Formats: sequence, C-alpha cells, structure tokens
Amino acid sequence: MACRGSGVRVPSDPPLQSSSPASAGLEPFSGRLRAATRAAPRYTSSMLDLSHPITAGMTVYPGDPEVRSREALSVAADGVAVTELHLGSHTGTHIDAPSHTIRGGRTIDEVPLDALSGDALVLRADRAGECRPIDGEMLGLERFDAVPPIVAICTGWDRHFGGELALRHPFLAVEAAERLWCLGMRVLVVDTLSPDPTAVEAGIADERSAAGEATDRQAPRDPAAGPPPATADRPLAVPDPLPVHTVVLGGGGAIVENVRGLDALGERARLGIFPLPLAGADGAPARVVAWRDEAR
Repeated sequence: MACRGSGVRVPSDPPLQSSSPASAGLEPFSGRLRAATRAAPRYTSSMLDLSHPITAGMTVYPGDPEVRSREALSVAADGVAVTELHLGSHTGTHIDAPSHTIRGGRTIDEVPLDALSGDALVLRADRAGECRPIDGEMLGLERFDAVPPIVAICTGWDRHFGGELALRHPFLAVEAAERLWCLGMRVLVVDTLSPDPTAVEAGIADERSAAGEATDRQAPRDPAAGPPPATADRPLAVPDPLPVHTVVLGGGGAIVENVRGLDALGERARLGIFPLPLAGADGAPARVVAWRDEAR
C-alpha cells in the first residue's frame, strides 16, 4: 500500500516476515540460554487467556459451519476418550490468513509464528456504539509516528459474544486501518466477529461469498436508468464489502477475530497468537494469550 502524504516510511521487508535467523554460525543454545538468564529482568509473568472456549452451538459468522461435537470413543468402552469435532476454519477466536479473501494469498501454515508474537499496542474504542465506525480520532492515532506490528482494538464487544448484539458490533473505519498499516501494523486483533461490518439483514451477502466476488462483479443496474455516469468502457466499481480485510490481508498481513479480555490489558502488552497449523487453510482457530509482567 502506498502511504502517500502520511510522512510515514512503510517497512520494505515482506509482510509478516519471520525474524528467526535462517543461517548457520549461531551461538549454541546453551550459551544463548546462559546469556539470556544473566540478562533477564527481575519479574514474573502471569498469562491471560484471550480466547473464547470452543463449544457446540457457539456463535459463528453468518453462513459459517456450525460447531458440533460428539463422543467418538469413551474410556469405559474403548479405553480412551476421543471427541469428534465439526467446525469451520474461522470458529471462535481465530486468525484470518491472506488467502481468506485474497486469491493466491498465503495460507495459515505459511504465516510465520514469530510474526504472531511480541509487543502489541492495545487501543481503546469502548465508546463505539452499535454498528458504528471506529475512526482514527477515537483511537488517538495522531499520537503515533509508528506502532508495533501487532495492534489490538478493544471495544468491549466480547461481552456480547453469544448474544443477539454480537452481529451488531462496531467496526474499524477503512481510513483508520490504512493509517495503522502505514504506521507499521501487520497483525490486527479485534474483540468482535470482524473488523468490518457483519451482515445482519437477510439478502446481504455474507463475508465469504461477497469477498470472493468483490473483484469481479459489476454493480447491478436497471437498464431503464440510462447509461452509467462513468464512460461506457469503464464499468461501475462495486463497493468493497470487506475494506479492512482488503487493507490488511491484501497487504500480506493477518487479522485475529473474536478475542476476549482486552480490557484487562494496558496500552502496551505482549501477545502470543498460536493458530492450528492447518495445511493450505484460509485460517484457523487460535489460542491467544497475553503476558502480564509483575515486578518481584
């Protein structure tokens, strides 16, 4: 994405690039461990789980597979307990890989884990109302010249997960998403079903079908309405139904949806996002955690 006029230098390295060294000649592990131990700050860490439990019948995005489970084997009958699961790749707390909405985008097993862990900025948007946009002013983006690669938006809407209001969550304005991307964000974390509006009325295309057709369709037009305002050889553009997904996933980034408990964190936190390594998949359920440092 070109961030013209922002005065922000966009990193030139590939999005979500792994920071792990890929060459030989590294210090032996034992030496690194001793050095890290000597340099370690004097604190203890408590871990906070930011993930919704996966349960049968739980809330899913409209049109997604429902969550079902059953006992496949039991200790009494088989000597072991095994549960059979039926769920979609975007169940519960999960991560969207670029291939979720971008043709040819990276799949979840191609997203490096170390790009999904580290320092994060937690921005507050708890004043955002039902089905209302969250803009840069509400997030206070004018304060920042740069942001960490992981940015979380706390709306407090996780309290509605499983309820009627879950679908009517606030959403991130595309201009704010573009600004965050230009400031350095590569992983967007939200406590809602989506950073874009969720279709809540019958007849509105759901996220999956709309995204798959967004780059190919033309807007329907009544022939009796006369010629379109654009030139005859230039068809009308269809509004992007998932503009924030396009900004982040289209740039090679990732989106984490349906986290909970962000209100327990300060503005700066350390997050770890650990998706299931589903080969070739467009996303996966994830365990998301935060570490809270406590001085000894």
